[in-house]
Amino acid sequence: MNVYAIAPLIAVIAYIPLLITTAFSRPWQKRYTLFVLFIIAAIIWSTIDIFLRIDFFPNNEYIPFKLIVISYSFMVVQLHLFTSSFFPKGVGRWLPFSYGSFIFIALIVGLGYISGDVTGSNGIIDVGYTWQIIFVFVPLIILAARNYYVFIKMSKHLNNPVLYNQVITLLIAIGVITTSTIASLFPAGDAFPIPHYGSLINAFILSYAVIRHQLVDIKIVIMRSTA
Repeated sequence: MNVYAIAPLIAVIAYIPLLITTAFSRPWQKRYTLFVLFIIAAIIWSTIDIFLRIDFFPNNEYIPFKLIVISYSFMVVQLHLFTSSFFPKGVGRWLPFSYGSFIFIALIVGLGYISGDVTGSNGIIDVGYTWQIIFVFVPLIILAARNYYVFIKMSKHLNNPVLYNQVITLLIAIGVITTSTIASLFPAGDAFPIPHYGSLINAFILSYAVIRHQLVDIKIVIMRSTA
């Protein structure tokens, strides 16, 4: 296997237990649905990249390139839908902008307005982006900035330690995705799957957060039963 396919492969493996754990969480909440959809989007994105890295489409690499950009955009938008569910009541989640951004990105990528250079040599697939990729990243960066603005402002007035930890975790997760995305635009990002390492880090961060949140819930139940 191509060494650069290892990162997205490990990311997929890391997200699967998180998906199973969340899917069997009870009682079910609407927020869990958003989280599950985010995990599924992350798995799809990494899986498509695996096929590209192992040169599964030797004569038409541009198809998986399009699918990677679209699925990545879907993952980021879905992450925003999940994280924005933590926004205080009355604070705009920018849902029309989120859905509109994904539709816009899917259209311009599908119609070929966003192009890239997919080349391979010695078993290594390089994925380069043209300047038009900015039309993909700008809306996604705006969503990240919106989350940071709301969560930082929100964290200054939180008295609930559990919710505060959740907000900090989400800030870290968004920061990892944003930083790895920006880093992928540099020359080293052509071959090295930097965003997938960011996704892998997020899988571990979110897994820890889910487990910790469940332990908190269990602790509360135990305290109530012994009171």
